[in-house]
Amino acid sequence: MGIRGCFTLLLLVCCLFPGAFAFAQDTVGVALEYDAGMAFTVSARTELRFDLVARDAQGNVYDQWDQHGHALRLGVDSSHAEADTSVRSWSADADGFSWLRLWLSDVPLAVDSVLSDAQNPRTFFTIPHALFVNGRATLRFAQSQAGRGITLSIAPILPQLSHSSLPITILPEKVDNLLLDITTPIQLGKDRVFYRRAFELMAWPRDRNLNTVSDTSIQVAFSARFADEFERSPAMSDIFLSPLHIQGATNFFISSSVSREVRKGQERQQVFAVCPDDTTIKGVTDPYEILDHPPNPFALLKPADGAILQLQDPTDITKFTWVKSQPQDPYTDVQTSRFNPATQSDIVTYTLRMFDGETMTRSKSFPADNGGVDASCSLTAQVLESTMDELSGMPNTMALRVIWRVEATDTLYVTESAPPHLDPLMRQGHTLHLLRGINNIGPALLESSFTLHPNFPNPFNPATVIPIDLPASGRCTIRVLDLLGTEVAVLHDGFLEAGSHRFTFDGRDLPSGVYTCRSSFNGVTRSHCMVLLR
Repeated sequence: MGIRGCFTLLLLVCCLFPGAFAFAQDTVGVALEYDAGMAFTVSARTELRFDLVARDAQGNVYDQWDQHGHALRLGVDSSHAEADTSVRSWSADADGFSWLRLWLSDVPLAVDSVLSDAQNPRTFFTIPHALFVNGRATLRFAQSQAGRGITLSIAPILPQLSHSSLPITILPEKVDNLLLDITTPIQLGKDRVFYRRAFELMAWPRDRNLNTVSDTSIQVAFSARFADEFERSPAMSDIFLSPLHIQGATNFFISSSVSREVRKGQERQQVFAVCPDDTTIKGVTDPYEILDHPPNPFALLKPADGAILQLQDPTDITKFTWVKSQPQDPYTDVQTSRFNPATQSDIVTYTLRMFDGETMTRSKSFPADNGGVDASCSLTAQVLESTMDELSGMPNTMALRVIWRVEATDTLYVTESAPPHLDPLMRQGHTLHLLRGINNIGPALLESSFTLHPNFPNPFNPATVIPIDLPASGRCTIRVLDLLGTEVAVLHDGFLEAGSHRFTFDGRDLPSGVYTCRSSFNGVTRSHCMVLLR
C-alpha cells in the first residue's frame, strides 16, 4: 500500500472512530501520591513532598503527559496563610506575616486566586503539563502559618485515582518573640484607653513566623515607659512587681493613675516585656494615650433663665430640670476584654447648687431626684424659702435673686451645666427671682431684682454687649449718653418680657471716650460707664 493509501486509511479510521486518538488523553488523569509512612503533622516551614503521576484507567503511567496532557488546577483548602490580611510583621522577616509555597519540579507556582472564606479559605494554583517528565513531577509544599485540617487536591480527576491528601497539621516553632497589645475601647479608636479605668494588656509568645506558641511556659518580665504611673490595687494585675510565667495567649488588667493626652503635649505610655532567660525574646506595645473622661456637657431647661418664682403654699413643688446627655459619660458600654462581651459604664449622678445672685459666695446643694440619677430636682416652697434665708444671710427674706446650676459627677470628674447660650458674663447657671408670699411686684422688688450688668468687653472697640435682667414684663428703655449728657444711641424703648436680655452698642461712628449706659424700668433707673478706645 502506497503513502496515499495509508493516508486514506488513516483518514477513514478518524472519520469512523473520531475518539480513537483522543482516547489515551481522555482516559488519563493525574494522581496525587505520597509515601504511606509520610508524617502529616509537621512544624512551620517544613516541606512536604508529593508525587504527581499521570496514569490511565488501569493505573499505568502515561509518560507522554508533558506532550498531550493539559494544565491542572490545584487547590489548598483551610490554609489561612495566603488569605491572611494582617499587615503586622516583625524584625526584618522578608516574607511578612504568613506565606504558603508550592514548587513543582523545583519551579515555584504562582497563586491564581484566593477565596477568603472565614471557615474554609481556598488558594488555587495552575500546574502546567509541560513540567511533567515521563509522566511524573514532584510537588513540594510548605507554609509559615500554623493550622489544622489543611488539604491539597487536584482537578480534573479520574475517579480511580487519588486526587487529595490527608489533612495536614502545621505546628508552631519554638518561642522567638512576644506580641504585646492593649485592648482599646471601640469608642476611642486605636491606642487609647481611659484614665483610672481598667484596660486589658495581651501577651502572645510567638515563633519566628508570628504563630502563637501555646505548649511552652516562659518567664516574662514587664516594664513600662512610665512604670510608676500604674494603679496598685487588688483588682489590677501587678505585672511590674516580679517576672511572671505565661503560656500561650495571656491577658492582664491594668490601670493608669496619670492621664497622657497628645493634644496636651504629653508623651504617650508604652509597656515592654522581655524573657530574662533569653533577652532576644521581647515585645512592646504601640505607644498609647490615656484619656480623661468627664461626664459629657449638658444644659439647663427649667425654670428658664430670668424666671420669677412666687412661693405661696409651703407644699407647692417646683421641678428644676436639665438635659441628660446621650451618652451621659464617655465611659459608657465599654468592653474591657476582647474575650468577654460584657460591658461597663460609669454611673453619673447630679447635684443642683443654688448661689446668692450678688456675691456668689453663699450656696446650697440638693441631690437630684431618684438618688441623684434623674435629670430633675424637686423642691418644695418651704425648702426654697429656707434657702432664701440661708443665701441672703437674713431671716424672712422676701425677695432674692439667685443663680442655680447643676453638677454631674462620675465620682472621678465633675462637669458643670453649660451657661446660658452666648451669655457674655459666662454665668454658670440660670438666674431665678424668688419671691416669698408676694402676689404683686412692688418697688422694693424692682430695686433688688432689676439689674443692668456691666458691658462686655469694657473698654471696647468698636462694639460691646450690654446684658440686662428684668424681674417682670414691662416697658424698658436703654440709652447711651456722652459726657455732656447728649443722647448718642437708643438701644431699646418699649415692652420687654421678664428675663435676661442682651443688647449690642456699636460705637464705630463715635470718637474715643467715656459713655454712660442708662436703663429705666417701671420707674427704676440703672446706669454705668463704658469706655470706647480706638
